[in-house]
Amino acid sequence: SANTVLTNAVLSSLDHLVLTANIATLGDTSVGDGAGNTNVGLDINLDGDLTLAGDITMGDTSNNAGAIAFDGVDGDIILSSGGASDASTITISTDVSGTDAAISLGKIEDGGSDIALTIDAGSANFTTTSTIGASDTIGTLTISAADVILGGNIKVGSNNISITETDAHGIGLGAALGGTAMDITDAELAYLYAQDVTLASAGKITVNGVTAGNTGTISGTTTLSSTGEIEFSTAASVFDNALSVSSDDLVDIDQDVSSATGNLSINGDADTDSDSNDQITIATGVTLAAGGSLSLDA
Repeated sequence: SANTVLTNAVLSSLDHLVLTANIATLGDTSVGDGAGNTNVGLDINLDGDLTLAGDITMGDTSNNAGAIAFDGVDGDIILSSGGASDASTITISTDVSGTDAAISLGKIEDGGSDIALTIDAGSANFTTTSTIGASDTIGTLTISAADVILGGNIKVGSNNISITETDAHGIGLGAALGGTAMDITDAELAYLYAQDVTLASAGKITVNGVTAGNTGTISGTTTLSSTGEIEFSTAASVFDNALSVSSDDLVDIDQDVSSATGNLSINGDADTDSDSNDQITIATGVTLAAGGSLSLDA
């Protein structure tokens, strides 16, 4: 039931830290790989709030990271102030040159300073079991992970959300692809409250049955960016506001695509390099429609 404060705690020589308390505050903190704790390096379990006032990084001398488990915080995870490298951004990272590890977080709220949050799980997964910024919106949210599991609304106000799939296994948007791809279902898109949202992958992005009703929480532009192929398949997709589609090597449109109230931009050769399929293919009978301007480039 006691309170705990760790400030500039360099504990990378410590295999793992399991903390059970009433409330806790973490400044810049680094812990090892958690090999002695089923590979969980930092496990926080609190009755109340966890205040973050710095960066959280994982990794031992062998450059292996332990997982971060903050989903045992019964109160809020409060973003208070940034880390040593950036006073306006908190970075939580398990991305190392060796083995990366998963990051699991509970309910997150801003501490009043519009703090940005960067999550970097490398080739591991990121899970949030509750909401982010539901009562007090946070700053810009940047996520890099092999997959994301979203547990509730994510609100960044007039700031942006960027999600990068890190394993080049691709993204399934609208309807789940399953397998090793990052899946963001149509229902999960409705969790994203932001000005602009960017979804990026070095693998294929497959869009299937996205609806205007579940993209209306994105007030600006949804950007799909791939260094490979982007395909619209199986069912028509309607984005409530603007849509930008950017592929280095082929945009394949087999179903109707529209942006109900914004611009629609499609580029099949975003890097302007000579690749094997620098083009946009549109199946017979398919309709492209935009509430604003419509542009095609390849």
